[in-house]
Amino acid sequence: MPKEDTLSHVFYRSLTALKVWSYFYSHAGLSLESLNLHQAGKQRSNNNKHGEAVSTNRVVYQVSNTIQSLIKLRKPGIDQVPFRWPDILRMMENYTPKLKFNKVLWELPMTDWTKINTDGASRGSPGRSSIGFCFRNEEGDPVYACGKEIQEVTNTQAETRAILEALKHCLTNEMNNIWVETDSMLLKKVITREWKPPWVIEEEVKEIRNRYCAQAMSLNRTSMGGISTLCSIP
Repeated sequence: MPKEDTLSHVFYRSLTALKVWSYFYSHAGLSLESLNLHQAGKQRSNNNKHGEAVSTNRVVYQVSNTIQSLIKLRKPGIDQVPFRWPDILRMMENYTPKLKFNKVLWELPMTDWTKINTDGASRGSPGRSSIGFCFRNEEGDPVYACGKEIQEVTNTQAETRAILEALKHCLTNEMNNIWVETDSMLLKKVITREWKPPWVIEEEVKEIRNRYCAQAMSLNRTSMGGISTLCSIP
């Protein structure tokens, strides 16, 4: 294969590539690994098939256009996004995002109810995973807690497994009037049938709905970005 057709030549060693890197590097100090010219390279390859050359200005235009589009997508609150790279840098350096927060208070369960807080996490999603849950009585005192490592799954699967394991413990110990609180908005919406469950947790969600929460489930409050639900276990 001729040297001119190799990826390293197209992206790093060609005259056009060196000029493009120099343009962005001079303004922002970017390393070669920091910016991906894949889209520009695709355009160059397509043009070369038709015997056309790609100018440095054209590549800079394509990259600048991609960066501008990305900012508009990820930061829709910015009214006017400049096109030129130096102007984009100045704008982003002076940009202060609007912070939004919700005050969260942990609530005591009702009389004769047990509250369960569940959590699951995966490092890598999928990756090394663990779950945990804590039972508290109407006084807020811990009565049971469990935390353990499980097989490698995604974050959503781990969150689901935590709820399922907690409810299985309730069934084994014949516990009624259970208040389950999760920090996963997705799971709350899925369990209460507002959203369709992802296929990877579909069977677990069915088990939670049909076996453990068949009698009652109602929305209670927002908590840590998620939602609490009430489950009366038969």
